[in-house]
Amino acid sequence: MAAASPLRELEGEVLCSICLDYLRDSVAVDCGHIFCHHCIIRLCESTRQPLHCSLCKAIFKKENICHVWQMASLVENIWRMKVDEERPPREDRPLEQSAEKLCGLRLGKLHYYCKDDQQILCVMCRESREHRYHAAVLLEKAAQPFRGKILNHLKILKGDRDRIEKFQSTGEDELEALL
Repeated sequence: MAAASPLRELEGEVLCSICLDYLRDSVAVDCGHIFCHHCIIRLCESTRQPLHCSLCKAIFKKENICHVWQMASLVENIWRMKVDEERPPREDRPLEQSAEKLCGLRLGKLHYYCKDDQQILCVMCRESREHRYHAAVLLEKAAQPFRGKILNHLKILKGDRDRIEKFQSTGEDELEALL
């Protein structure tokens, strides 16, 4: 079996072992393991004392839970690396893509198209439980079939425009001759 890529290994480090999604608002418990804040709070609310780490079963106290702010930056950088790895080289991308739109849910840049739900997704949405097992492709790849259709329609419209301009020119010549 081939070894996992370093990026895949890093991705594994920024997944919450409770929800199996990317860490969001990450917190550390007494043993040092890191989870999503909402996951650990849900665990605290659903479990009687003493609280146990879901990874190593060490006991921790709710009041000792502390935020790990640097993890948010690390998670975001790993998302960017993943997107950059899957994106074609810059010279292959058209200039109009420089003004990218943002995800309404997570405010990430939109890079994927989910074929199952027919939605445009950011990296975080793509890796969420909702879309993780759906067929998703990079936007550039999803747009390819439509580019050909658009170019064909554009060619037809340009031909129509040329005919109209020629007709208009002929009409102006006739009008001038009549005057």
